[in-house]
Order: sequence, then C-alpha cells, then structure tokens
Amino acid sequence: MIRKKVQEIERGDESTLKFLYQYSAGNSFLHRLDPRTKIILILCYLVVALIWPGYILMTFTTIFAILLLWFAARISPREYWQFLAYLTPIMIALIIIQSASGGPPYLTFTFPPNSGFSIALSEPGFFLGLAIGLRLATMGLAFMIFAMTTDPFDISLALHKIGVAFKLSFLVGFMLRFLPLIQEELFTIGDASKARAYKAMDSKNPISILRAIIAAMPPLATGALRRSQNIALAMELRGFSFPTEFGVKRTFLRDIKLGKADYVTMALSLGYAFLGSGLFFMTQRFDVFGYAAGLTMFLAFPLLAIIALFTSYQRAAKRKRQELQEKISTELE
Repeated sequence: MIRKKVQEIERGDESTLKFLYQYSAGNSFLHRLDPRTKIILILCYLVVALIWPGYILMTFTTIFAILLLWFAARISPREYWQFLAYLTPIMIALIIIQSASGGPPYLTFTFPPNSGFSIALSEPGFFLGLAIGLRLATMGLAFMIFAMTTDPFDISLALHKIGVAFKLSFLVGFMLRFLPLIQEELFTIGDASKARAYKAMDSKNPISILRAIIAAMPPLATGALRRSQNIALAMELRGFSFPTEFGVKRTFLRDIKLGKADYVTMALSLGYAFLGSGLFFMTQRFDVFGYAAGLTMFLAFPLLAIIALFTSYQRAAKRKRQELQEKISTELE
C-alpha cells in the first residue's frame, strides 16, 4: 500500500486537482501556439458565443471548449472540475429565478402526484436561464483555455511585442501567476485551521464557509503582501528597473514568433467569427440601435480604462525619466 502511494506521487497522479486557472505545462498544439494567436482565437470564439441567442448554440460552444481543452491541450476535466462544481449552483440558481419570474407558456408540476400542490414554471424563462448559465460557462472556459495553456512569461512578452510598456505587460503576467499562489495560501490557511480543530471550510453549510473565508482574509492579505514584497525585492536585486532607468535595451531569455500553425489558426478563427456574425445579422431580427449600443458599451468601458491606465503610466514614466536626467545633469555639473 505504501509502495503504491509512493509510485503515484513519483509519477504524478492524473486525477490531482490543479489550482484554478493555474498554468498547466505541456507540449500540446495549444501550448505551442503563440499567445497572440490564442487571444484572437478566444475573442473570435466569444464573439460568436455572445451574440447568438438561445441555449442550443451555448450547449455546443461549452462542449466544444471542454473537448478543445481535452484533445488540443491534453488537459482532462479532472484538472478543473472544481470550476465546474462552482459554476453548477450558479446555473441552477439562474434557471430557478428565470423560471419563476418568466412569462407564459408555463410548465405545471404536481408534487406528489394526484395532490393539490403544484408548481408552475415558465418554459421561456427556463431556457433563458439555461442560456445565461451556459454563456457564463463558455466565458469561464475560454479564459481557462488561455490561462492553462499559456505561460505567464509568454503573455508578458506577447503584450510587450504589440507595444505595451514592459512594466504593464509584466504586471498582467505576474497577476496570472499570483492568483494560484493566493489560492495555495488560502488552502494552507485552511489546513492550519483544520489542524486546530476548526473545520468550517469543509462544512456543507454555505454560511459557515463564508464565515471561514472572512476569518481567513487577514492572514491571506498579510501573506500576499509579504510574498509580493519578497518578489519585488528579488526582482530589483536582479536589475528589473535597470534598463528603464539607464536607457539600456531590455533583453529576454527566450523569444516568441508566429509560425505557420499560428497563421492558419488565426485565419480559421477570423473566418469563424465573420461567418457566425454574418449569419446572425442576416437571419435574426433584433433592435440594431440597442444591440449596437450595448455591444459598444460592453467593449468601450474596458478599452477606455486600458487607454487611461496606459496614458497615466506613460506620463509617470516620462516624468521619472525627466527627473532622472535632471539628477544626472546636476551631478555632472
């Protein structure tokens, strides 16, 4: 028994759960794609999934995302079943709320049979709640495809190559790498609590779990701040700010380049997006102004926030460079 357990640990049991949205190293087709290609792939996938109404297409897109992770990335659903388990109660709640508040026609259920007690649920509301839940699942799985198959360092490098300042691009990659560390810290706090006979995190009562998470917030925040300070100190000791302060060109350990598979994937993704959008606009009846306004608001606010953040960073960096040049000129004089 002990020998069997040791062998499972040595070879890495396939059913071991990874932290949510943690990068899963591999050499699959999706792992080898350029991060810029995967961004275009996911955006085109989400555009078609978000504009088409109904639950039928949402069902196919959700199944497609799971199969894409399974076969194109070799990531089994066992590695992210926790995400699906978290999503299931949300989908059930959406279906119940929409079924209870929707309009006719109604589906009547009698419990128990031949009794006077019956429940009337809205059939359109049921399918609307199912479509909203599957749309949430599609968005979560799309982000999971990108996060679990892309090294955070490659994400930073890809953003830097398209013109984003290196500190901002590094911040995005560091955030994706830091999320699993925070989750690991939360699990460590939970294990420490169980060692002290406080098992609220393992409770089936949602209120007890919420209280346990609230109680874990102070040590979690303290541990995250301590870890981030140690990482920042280690980065500065390795010359992270040296190229910016002294005007030296930054070099990288490895580089990313677009290959034939990337161009083919981008062409197929764009073709899928144009085909799906074209069929939607030709076959569906909808309020053009309202739909265009909603889509514009959906895309405009994040874009404006990114532009404002990038502009403020550029101004701060320019101000810092000017102060550094004045300091150098003063010292030379």
